[in-house]
Amino acid sequence: MKKFLFALGVVSLVFSSCTSGDSHEIVLNLEEGETYSYYVVGVVDIQQELNGMKMNQYVKASSLINYTVKETSGDDILMEVKYEKVKMYMDMGVGQEIEIDSENPDPSNPASMSLEKMKDHSFSIRISKYGEIIEFIGLDDLTDKVIESMEFDNYMIKNQVRNFLEQTYSEGTLIVAYEPMFNFYPAMSVREGDEWEKENIGENHLGKLETFTYTLESIDDDTYLIEGEGELAELSDPKPIDINGNKIVYHLNGDVTTSFELDAETGWVVNGEIIQSASGINDLTISALGGQEMAVPMKYKSTITFSKDGFNE
Repeated sequence: MKKFLFALGVVSLVFSSCTSGDSHEIVLNLEEGETYSYYVVGVVDIQQELNGMKMNQYVKASSLINYTVKETSGDDILMEVKYEKVKMYMDMGVGQEIEIDSENPDPSNPASMSLEKMKDHSFSIRISKYGEIIEFIGLDDLTDKVIESMEFDNYMIKNQVRNFLEQTYSEGTLIVAYEPMFNFYPAMSVREGDEWEKENIGENHLGKLETFTYTLESIDDDTYLIEGEGELAELSDPKPIDINGNKIVYHLNGDVTTSFELDAETGWVVNGEIIQSASGINDLTISALGGQEMAVPMKYKSTITFSKDGFNE
C-alpha cells in the first residue's frame, strides 16, 4: 500500500511539474508613434538541371525595414513600412551576375535606381496583435510614385522597372514574405512547452504555406523563444509564369522551420530565422524551341534571418 501511495505521489508530482508555471499572453504590444526595425537577410539557393546540365542560381538580399506604428485600435495595428536600405546580389547561373545597392545606385541600372528612390516612399500594413495580416495599403501608389520620381530613356525601360517593382512589392509576394515573420503569435495564453496552430494565407507560384505548429520552447525574464514547423505544398491548380518569354509551372513540396526570440514586453522579434526547403519536377515550355516542353528537376532552399539590432550575415 505504501509503495502504491508513493508511486501515485510521483505520478502526481510529474503531472504537476508538466502543467505548472505561469501562463503568458504573447502578442504584439507596440506603441503609437514608435518605430520598430528589422534587419533582414534572405538567401535563396536553387539547384536545377536542364538536359543533364546543372543551372544553379543564388540570390542574397539584405534590407533594413522600418515599421512606424501609426494607430492602434482594439486588436489592430496600423504600421507605415519603409525600406531604408536594400542590397541584392544575384548569380543567375549562366555567367550572369547582378548587384544592386540602394546606397550606391548604378545610374546605368534602372532597377538599382528604383530601389534608391524607394527610400523616399512607403506603404502601410494593418495586422492584428496576434500577427495576422489584415491588409496592405498603398502598394499601387508606391509603384506609381517611384516611377514618377525617375527619368527614363524609353518606355521599354520604364515598363521593365514597373514590372520589377510590381513583382517585388506585390501583395502576393509580400504576404508570402510577411506571413511567416508575423503570423505566429498564440490566440490564447500559453505556458512553456505549450503548442498551438496558425493558418497561413500566403501563396505564390512556388506553392502555398500550410498550417504551422508552434511551441513556446523557453521563457526568461526578457524574452520568449518560439519555434515552429510547417509545410510548403504544391498549388492545387498551379498557373504558368513567364520567365524571359518561357513558361514554367512549379510542382514543389517541402518543409518550413522557424525560430523566433521575442522581446517579452513588446512582442517584437529580437532574432528570427525562417528556413524553407523544397524539391520537385517543374514543367518548362521553351518558346525559342517552338514550345518544346521539358521536365526540370529542382531543389530550392531559402534562409531568412532578421534582427532588430543589425544584420546577421
